[in-house]
This record gives sequence, structure tokens and C-alpha cells, in this order.
Amino acid sequence: MFESIKENFKEPHGIIGKIAGKIMELENRDLNEWAVHLLNIKPGEHVLEIGYRPGYGIAYLLNRHEEVVVDGIDVSEDMKELASKKLKEEITEQKVNLFVGDIEEKRLPSNRYDKVLSVNNYTLWDEQLDILANIYKAMVNCYYNAAEAGRCSTWQNKKIW
Repeated sequence: MFESIKENFKEPHGIIGKIAGKIMELENRDLNEWAVHLLNIKPGEHVLEIGYRPGYGIAYLLNRHEEVVVDGIDVSEDMKELASKKLKEEITEQKVNLFVGDIEEKRLPSNRYDKVLSVNNYTLWDEQLDILANIYKAMVNCYYNAAEAGRCSTWQNKKIW
């Protein structure tokens, strides 16, 4: 039973996964808010959230920064369902695009994102350096001038990585 619950925090599915998603939403509110603040988002930017779960981070971000587009990737179809309900209007307005996939397997498009947000996912990644390299390549200007490159806010247990 404990292993099933533990697995549902990594890849939420079914009723236990939906409960885990709600717990993560409540547990990570402060971290999501802090991480969004640190990203210093500007109008017109394109943001990626890795591990959007029920969509709180995206909703919080869009409540403060209306003129951005946010893509989200999460491993769970159930979390996409919950986030899609929460972000229905923003999806209809094409401010949000939600995808289901594993960041360890998905190659992100090059030079697309101005900012990247990820809260409490880093330790779940088996190939952390490969994923960070994938994120770096997906960020705008990373090939040209590191001083002008986008920002990535990756938080784990209230520590910045």
C-alpha cells in the first residue's frame, strides 16, 4: 500500500493519484508562488512548467502575468485532466498548452522558452544532468549570450538547485 501511494506522487494515476495531486498542490503552493516570483516574468514571454500536476502553478502565474503563454508537461494523464478543468478558460484562449509526457524522454524544442518552472521534480529525475541540458537548449538565447538567457527556477524541498 505504501509503495502504491509513494508511486502516485511520482506518477499520479487513479483516485489515489488524484488525491496525491491535491496534496502536492497544497504542499507546494508557497514554493510555486516563490518560484514564479523569482522568474521575473515579462509580458509576451513563453514559459514552460515541468510537472504541472493539478495546475496551481500555471493558474498562479497567469493570475499575475496575463500576457504570457504557458506550456506544461506532466507524466500523468490524470493530472492533465485536473489541470485542464482548472485552466479551461486559459486553454480556450490559447494561453495554456498542456502535454502528457516524461521530461526524461521528451526532447524540448530548441530556443523556445523564456522561463522554465519546476517545483519538487528534480529528485524524481533519473538523468538529472541530461534533463537540465535539455531544458537549457530549450531556453531562448542560451546559445548566444548566457547573460541574456532565460531563467529556470527549479525548486526541491525549499532549496534552489
